Amino acid sequence: MADYDLSVNFMGLTLKGPFLADSAGYALSPAGLKRLLKAGYPAVITKSATWEPLPTWPRPWDKSPRPRCYWDEGMDGSEALINPGYKRMAEYIKEVKPIADKLGAHIIGSFSPRTPEEGAIMASEYEKAGASAVHMDLVCSTAAGFRGKQHPGKGYDHLGKWWSENAERAMTAMKAAKEAVDIPLLPKSFYAKWAKEDPKTIRTIEETTKIDGISIHTSRIPDTVWIDIYRGRVFTYPKNPPPEALVPLTLGNTMALAHAATKPILSAGGITTVQDIIAMTMAGATVIGVCRAIYRNVKLAQELNDGIEAYMASQAIESLSDIRGIALKHPAKGPMGLALEYEEQAVPLEQYRSPLASTITK
Repeated sequence: MADYDLSVNFMGLTLKGPFLADSAGYALSPAGLKRLLKAGYPAVITKSATWEPLPTWPRPWDKSPRPRCYWDEGMDGSEALINPGYKRMAEYIKEVKPIADKLGAHIIGSFSPRTPEEGAIMASEYEKAGASAVHMDLVCSTAAGFRGKQHPGKGYDHLGKWWSENAERAMTAMKAAKEAVDIPLLPKSFYAKWAKEDPKTIRTIEETTKIDGISIHTSRIPDTVWIDIYRGRVFTYPKNPPPEALVPLTLGNTMALAHAATKPILSAGGITTVQDIIAMTMAGATVIGVCRAIYRNVKLAQELNDGIEAYMASQAIESLSDIRGIALKHPAKGPMGLALEYEEQAVPLEQYRSPLASTITK
């Protein structure tokens, strides 16, 4: 038994740790799902599936090029929602579920619908297959444009971010899926944007749709922050930041949403280190999604667990609930809701991650 309890309760599911493998190309097959579960991820969100298989252009699904590149700076849309179709994904979930159960982990089935009715059917099929929860992608930025042209007349221009162009449209999809299943529903949408425009929108979504959790979509909104994980205090990130700035962007979005939401939050975007995990927890996230970093480090899950335990030991923390949302308690003093006293102390990420904290930031 571990010395420290890293487990979290997320939408009624007990996760052995505060992070999971977020939806991406490596969760596209039984082999990929098994690999992530055996690597130690408490939960895995499958690649978002659609009604029919979607190939890369113009090849059919089973003849898609190998290897595929999901993380290309010049992505043209051809990688948008590459998937084997929801029926095959449901079969994958059913095949892998015994392994997840044995490891005390969860499979969360993800889908992207064209209509509310389609989403309800896909959610129901995932529940029958044994998914612990369902995740709905209402944010994919390139799917509607590319897939709509690839499959004209089939409604694929109603995918991804098309649903989140306004909250009312997104709620129709959320409500239909929620009414179709008894397991938790975790839709991914533009909550952070809506929380900043009108926080009441988030409560309306929660109360109207009865969703169980919120999966945040990080976009480049300029309210970037960083959190001192040894004081729980907020400071602004420097101008013209390096690529690592995606984490402060995610933190800023998460904090804005956490102020408005009552449902548990899954937040992701640039997460690579233990320090990122702790900062996201302080920002109000219950679970943190790890995505691109999985490609770079097969042992990442164990390293994150070890690092979180090291942090908890150093701060005499017995539960992550002791620090969840702690950064939200500090009054906003800056013009963008940021703590002015840290304005002059903002430093590049590489300098902030000091040698003193090197044991938990690998």
